[in-house]
Amino acid sequence: MKSNQTRRLMVSVGVVIALGVALAWEYVHRQETSGRGGGVASLSPGMSTDNSPSAATGSAASAQYSPAPPAAEPEHAIAALRSEHAAAAPQVPSCADLAQGQIAWDYEGNKDWNSDNVQNLCRGTSNPTEPPRSFDRVMHGGINWGGGTRWQWQNALDLCAGTNDAEATINYFQARIGQGVQWPAAIRDGKYLVMTLGRWPSFRAKRTPGPLPLSL
Repeated sequence: MKSNQTRRLMVSVGVVIALGVALAWEYVHRQETSGRGGGVASLSPGMSTDNSPSAATGSAASAQYSPAPPAAEPEHAIAALRSEHAAAAPQVPSCADLAQGQIAWDYEGNKDWNSDNVQNLCRGTSNPTEPPRSFDRVMHGGINWGGGTRWQWQNALDLCAGTNDAEATINYFQARIGQGVQWPAAIRDGKYLVMTLGRWPSFRAKRTPGPLPLSL
C-alpha cells in the first residue's frame, strides 16, 4: 500500500517537472521568434508554438513576421533639410545691395555710398531693382535735365527715390521737360502724381509734333 502511494507521488512530481520544462522551453522559443528580424512574430492558423502541426488543421505552417513600424524622422534632420532648401533657393538682392558698391553716385567713379543716401533712394519702393536702375540711367545714361546731361547727384536721387518703375519715371520727366517745364517742377509733379495714383504716370507718344498728353 505504501509503495503504491510512493509510486503515485513520484509520477505526480515527474508530471509537474515535465510541465515546467515544457513551459520554460515555450517561453524561450517565443522570445527568440519575437525578436528576430526587428519585427513581431505571429502564428498563422493551424500552427502551434513549437512549429508543429496543430490538432485542429493537421498541417504545418511557418512563422510570419510583420515589419517594425518606421522610426519617426528626427526633428534635427527635418530642420537640416529645410535649411538646405532655403540655402538652395535664389536670393533676391536688396535695393541697397544693388546701389552700394555697384553704381557710381558721381562722375568720378565713387561707388561708396553714404548709408543715409542709400536709404533715401530705396525707401518706399516695392520693386528693389528700380530705384538703383533709375539712378544709374539718369546719372550715366545721357538723360537731359533741360540744361545738359550731367546731373547733380542729389537731383538724380530725388527723381528716382522710391520708384517702382524706372522707365516710367524717366519717361515722365523727359516728357515734362519737353513741354517746357523746368526740372524742379517736373520732379515735383511726378512725385505728386505718384502719391495720388500710386504709380508714375505714362505717356502716349503722338505722331504729330506737340506736347505729349498725360495718360491717367
